[in-house]
Amino acid sequence: MGSIRPPTVHAWNSRIGLIEEYEYPVGRAESGDVHAHREMQICLSLDFPGRYTYRGARYDVPVRAVSVLDAWEPHAPSDPCDRTSPAHYVVMYVDPVAFRTYVDLPSAMPLERPVHEGDDVVGRFRRLYRALAKPDATLTQDERYRELAAALLGPRATARRASPAARALLRARDFIAAHATARLGLDQIAAVADLTPWHFARAFRRQFGIPPHRFQILLRIDLARRLLADGLSGVEVAYRTGFADQSHFNRWFKRVTGTAPLRQSRTHSRIRQPTVR
Repeated sequence: MGSIRPPTVHAWNSRIGLIEEYEYPVGRAESGDVHAHREMQICLSLDFPGRYTYRGARYDVPVRAVSVLDAWEPHAPSDPCDRTSPAHYVVMYVDPVAFRTYVDLPSAMPLERPVHEGDDVVGRFRRLYRALAKPDATLTQDERYRELAAALLGPRATARRASPAARALLRARDFIAAHATARLGLDQIAAVADLTPWHFARAFRRQFGIPPHRFQILLRIDLARRLLADGLSGVEVAYRTGFADQSHFNRWFKRVTGTAPLRQSRTHSRIRQPTVR
């Protein structure tokens, strides 16, 4: 989200994936651009409500609720009201296949609903967060990870088969993901789906809600956030993620995340209030 005062972000790489802790300053309600992640996004709204446009519908996320958005699914965040006090969120990005198979679900089983309320699911999120902060607690982390997956998936997940046309686009999507930092031509990607470039570009946008070039940019930004959390410089991250130069990288990073790359660095102190512990 773009604001006069951008959010402060502390990012760190845990054993299960990237963790981001956000503090948004007081300000007017804002809306973010449509984007997607290759990982599943699980967010705890600590003290301020949230809202997503997701799968063609609007979902409100109350305070002390957990939202879960599936991998690859385009979505746009927004504030339901002005922020009269700082707003805090904790976001986990997890592998969508591992998350499902931890509770014996098929690896491609879609999620049924994105918003989960109640002390049980919030408590499981908090316990996993605490365990991930302890590097030597591997077994505990696995147990807490499974507990959260069971709360968010369990028997409520629903099966859905992709059509042959959709499967062709999924192949193209996966091809882009496998070559996210490379220079790809539209004809090269369209060939993976066995479509002409013109038909492919239109079909891809209908299926995923964003054009192929924007999809590749978002994948690069996802990778960049993890590299920044590891402490790499902006120059090095721009080079590794396939951007033309640091200026190009900085513009896209701020456009997608609402904050400058340096604010993602682990050199910033962690957000401690209100505590997620």
